[in-house]
Amino acid sequence: MKKGLGQKKLWKILPAILVVILAVICVGLMRSRSIKAQENKELLQKIEEMENKKVEVEAIREEVKQISKYSTYEFSYTSVMCHSDQSDFKGFKIPLTDNKLIATIEGKMNIGIDGEKITFSEISDAQGKVIRVELKVPHSEILDNYTIQDTLKIYDEKNNIFNPVKVEDYNELVIKAEADEREKVLGSDILQKADDTIKYLLISFFRTAYGENVEIQFEYFEN
Repeated sequence: MKKGLGQKKLWKILPAILVVILAVICVGLMRSRSIKAQENKELLQKIEEMENKKVEVEAIREEVKQISKYSTYEFSYTSVMCHSDQSDFKGFKIPLTDNKLIATIEGKMNIGIDGEKITFSEISDAQGKVIRVELKVPHSEILDNYTIQDTLKIYDEKNNIFNPVKVEDYNELVIKAEADEREKVLGSDILQKADDTIKYLLISFFRTAYGENVEIQFEYFEN
């Protein structure tokens, strides 16, 4: 008799037990979904931060390239070209075969750095905050050097039908003029002044971009 009563009581409370079990399962599932949703949210935030950081770094990189273009120094010059020649035979100068040319030609020389070669890296602390930017920059160099053919002016020319001034002579004079002007620049302080200008501009830009509390470490490397 008691056994029958016990079974009856069990059947009465069984629905309640099932409800509790289902409730626990539902709460567990909801909690699991909530945790998962939070993890997904955090993951999306990290991805977004990384994308934003990538865009920011790329934007800085493009700005650096523009700064390197703006800081390019255009150097104009006028080169004097002199040429004289006389035909000879076995070491003896042949009379009446001498020629002479005195002329000037203008040219331009661009001095600066190649912005594509500039690199920078961020150094962060344990919390991920940028504390230092390491900037590596090439030295200034002669980016291009050319003469302008239309500016050729001949001041004195003595030709001889037996030994005229040839096109090859003009070309050699132009090449020599460009080489001479290049040597003048390399022997002056122009490249150093260009270095000083780009260093000032880049450090100023990075301090503005990252803030005064971030250390900017500037270093040259050989081209």
